[in-house]
Amino acid sequence: MQREIKNVVVERNIKLLLKISFSLFLLCLLLMIFLVYCLNPQFPETEDYIFYSGAMSVFELFTFLFALCFSKIKKISRVFYNVPLIINFAGLEILCGLIFFYGTNPFSALIIFVCLATIIPLIFAIEPLYYVIVMIGMGVLMTPKLNDLYGITSVYNSIGYVVIMTALAMNRWFSVKRSIVHDIKTEEREKQIQQELEMAALVQKSFYQHNLSGVKDWNVAYYNNPMISLSGDLFDFYVRQNTLSGLCIFDVSGHGLASGLVTMMVKNTMEEEFYENEDVELDFTMRRINERVSVEKGSIENYLTGILLRFTNQNIEMVNAGHPLPIIYHAATDTCEYLNCDINDIQGAIGLADLNFDFKTLEINLEKHDRIILYTDGVTEAKNILNYEYGKERFLASAQNHRNLAPKDQITAIVADINQFMGKTPRTDDISIIVLEKL
Repeated sequence: MQREIKNVVVERNIKLLLKISFSLFLLCLLLMIFLVYCLNPQFPETEDYIFYSGAMSVFELFTFLFALCFSKIKKISRVFYNVPLIINFAGLEILCGLIFFYGTNPFSALIIFVCLATIIPLIFAIEPLYYVIVMIGMGVLMTPKLNDLYGITSVYNSIGYVVIMTALAMNRWFSVKRSIVHDIKTEEREKQIQQELEMAALVQKSFYQHNLSGVKDWNVAYYNNPMISLSGDLFDFYVRQNTLSGLCIFDVSGHGLASGLVTMMVKNTMEEEFYENEDVELDFTMRRINERVSVEKGSIENYLTGILLRFTNQNIEMVNAGHPLPIIYHAATDTCEYLNCDINDIQGAIGLADLNFDFKTLEINLEKHDRIILYTDGVTEAKNILNYEYGKERFLASAQNHRNLAPKDQITAIVADINQFMGKTPRTDDISIIVLEKL
């Protein structure tokens, strides 16, 4: 942990040093130019200040360039901790010493020394004991000169000032250290959570790996793109002996970990109910799913909207629990349209324990080469930079424009249209699309 703290301090201080050294370079350069312009023979100490400001500007330019090169190093070895800062600090202290012992205004040097010395804990990741030793050593060197110039009282006052400033600086250092430790621990927790999310996403992703190449009577393609690592969309295909018996597509409310876990929790429930109730009305199956999900998810507030399909010899049975209506492509007329049905027949949701919905079984008739396109509302609610939604009309137009492509290619083209509409706007929901073509 101690090494991590030092690395964080070094990284922060190098960025700060770049700003400070460049600012001091400009300031000293301007000061030197001003002093040269205003040089007066009656004030010989001005020449000293010209020398000091010129030396300072050259030194700070060197420090800036050195820190700039050093900041490019990705991995900092322990040997090189704070090298640019040490160079800058040492140079300033040497200059301060020259002014103090040889200059005409040593009091200014004393103020500079105190200011520099008391920020050591903030710029160096060193132990307090080492810092105190450095302070005592430099104080011993400067006390005789200070006593000769200003008397013992000034020495006491200076010592008291340095002690107070040191205590404040040390308190600030420990505060910064606690903050860094907290940030490191928080970052570690976030990394752990992210790793767990990625693992859960891998598990969830396996749910969407369906081998439908051997399915008879249907050409099936699907697409899923979660907003984050875990998807709140769920779809599943029910296949027996290369025959597609049915499928479901559901969208869990909300986003993030909770909605992703709900999809994994209810997947088996839906599959069990579908196969156990093959000989009853499909709306009964949806009611059973609703009852079980409401109990199994417990206090989790997320609910689901979705569509359950069952394929018979001639028709498709559908129960819609508050989900967006599918698009139907009619090969005979070469047109796409949204499924036409009564709004009362597609109301409801799954997982709302206090509400009982009267789900309805609808029938969809598809002829050869007709298609049904199922999706989640992440498609139509995708937004662009102007906050306009992609919308049902654009989606329908995209399905119509790419109707002659194979189902897999049609989905690819539709997704490209959505991405082009969104541009660089971040997505706010998961996107899932399923296209089924009757053979």
